[in-house]
Amino acid sequence: MSRSAEVMMRLCRGFRAAGRGRVVDVDSVEVRKAENEAIFRDANEEIEAARAELTKLDGKVPFFCECDDAMCRETVRLDTREYEFVRASPTRFLIAIGHPHDEAQLVVEHDAYVVVEKEGVAARVARETDPRAQDG
Repeated sequence: MSRSAEVMMRLCRGFRAAGRGRVVDVDSVEVRKAENEAIFRDANEEIEAARAELTKLDGKVPFFCECDDAMCRETVRLDTREYEFVRASPTRFLIAIGHPHDEAQLVVEHDAYVVVEKEGVAARVARETDPRAQDG
């Protein structure tokens, strides 16, 4: 197994819980989906931290699809500029083509992925669980 594959496997096993212990006041399917998306966003932030090791193949980093399917483990390869475009807003998410995304506005579409902007309750959950906002 390549070093890049080992890093991805370790990250798959180490997903953190959405919200990092914060209590969300609305208990609904919509909130659970948004929290699931936030889990994948957190994993992608960890992948970004391991970028040097993961870019050896083609200069791009494999990021997890941030769709609301809890079983999804599909990856999409992006360069740093593309990933930072997604992360420029805490309510944007990276979704593989054909994967589910509720209550979102399409921001941009590429061959292998779309970037969506969450609205309503999903946007609130996205902002509350944004790992970059917690970094100070």
